[in-house]
Amino acid sequence: MLRLLALTCLITTSLSAATAAIIDVNEKRQTIDGFGTCIVSWGKVARSDFYNDEMARVYVEEMGYNILRVNVAPWAYPKTEKVEDITYRNIDLSAKKNSRVPVFIEFAKKLKKLNPDVKIIGTVWSPPPWMKHNNEITGGKGKKKEPSIHGHSYVSPKNKKHGPSKNRMIEKYYPHFCKLIAEMCKLHKEHGVPFDAMSAGNEVQFSQDFESCVWTAKDFATITGMLGETLEKEGFGDLLIFGPETMTQHNHKNGNPIYIKELQKNKTAWKQLDCFATHGYVDGFAADMSADSSIEYWDLIKDFGKKYWMTEGGTGDHDWPKPLTGVASGIHTSLVHGNANAFVPWQVASGNGDKNGHALMAGTTMTKKTHAMRHYSYFIKHGAQRIHVAGDSKALRISAFKHPESGRLCSIIVNPSEKDEELNLEIKNDKIAEFKCYRTSADEDMKLVDTMKVTGNKLTITLKAQSMITLVADPK
Repeated sequence: MLRLLALTCLITTSLSAATAAIIDVNEKRQTIDGFGTCIVSWGKVARSDFYNDEMARVYVEEMGYNILRVNVAPWAYPKTEKVEDITYRNIDLSAKKNSRVPVFIEFAKKLKKLNPDVKIIGTVWSPPPWMKHNNEITGGKGKKKEPSIHGHSYVSPKNKKHGPSKNRMIEKYYPHFCKLIAEMCKLHKEHGVPFDAMSAGNEVQFSQDFESCVWTAKDFATITGMLGETLEKEGFGDLLIFGPETMTQHNHKNGNPIYIKELQKNKTAWKQLDCFATHGYVDGFAADMSADSSIEYWDLIKDFGKKYWMTEGGTGDHDWPKPLTGVASGIHTSLVHGNANAFVPWQVASGNGDKNGHALMAGTTMTKKTHAMRHYSYFIKHGAQRIHVAGDSKALRISAFKHPESGRLCSIIVNPSEKDEELNLEIKNDKIAEFKCYRTSADEDMKLVDTMKVTGNKLTITLKAQSMITLVADPK
């Protein structure tokens, strides 16, 4: 044991000339709602047993996820002119165009069986075709694909000659859209997997060759208010409303600021909106891991008293040490710089088994990126509060969390540098006798490497080059 301590975690009773950090449990920040992902729901995966009982167990027990983001996709719903005639009983789950819906429902059932407290949050990628000007669920394919829109208008900022986008809703069907989403809530409730939150639009400025629908800031505010009121009327007033699921980085005048402004101007929308939500991409595909994006977005919303969720994003490469500057950096910047209450990246697994930047696992196999994510999602439980860490260095990324009910204190420390880093850590206003130390490195996967005694509320840790650890203290 003495040799192990010398190699991994050096403990002293006083601070030395090294990076110093203080965790003061009285310095509370946001409450964490949790972690999770969306899932692949198309192609061979949708027609297979990919999301079986074992995948559900990994999702809940190994990853520690408590959130599942769902594509709300009743695209085969028949054209119906009278709003009151729209009913969930007409949602045919056997219809090919509705194939996404049962994939999510069946997997959600498996998750709920393991953990009844798993939260189901829904996002509408596109309404049914008949509700849109282009009569499609996509923005067109190939040369017919429409460009993305301006936050102020449906005209592309890059190609004004293109004219207004047709990949948008017909206004007279706004009430129909809201009623259909309410009926989807009834369908999910009947299957025992009720929604906990709902978003009216996914990446609302982006017209894609996959399912998409664009919304200007003003129209998105309108539909957000209408959706919230409809859900209240239909008995789902307890659902949280989130959005607009724009890019975290798009803080220019035609992006996030105008959407926030229009939501605030629309009194109904502002009353209904519970959570701001963004996606960690540059353009809807390339991952954005920068701290600047989170800092800038938080500055836009920090005074409004509403939650903030990261509801999608790429998570970077799988092979070590890239997860340290990929997924670990993305989570750290969202939680620490963006004060996010939830972190829900794009996919838990890749359907074709490859190591892609949008999935946390290669097929159903855990990778280094998977374990980097687990340092956060496995140990930080719903209801934990982030604790401010004073003295975070440039070399290390340090975050801390305390759960008010269980009493668990944990700290995640990431060292992406190519040399060992020494950290003097002090704990204030909490009595910690020892920490269990879990580490992921080139040759370890969230391995318990030590139990560290805390002397005089202080300890010194030598962090291996290109590694990350989680320190966990549970009351005895």
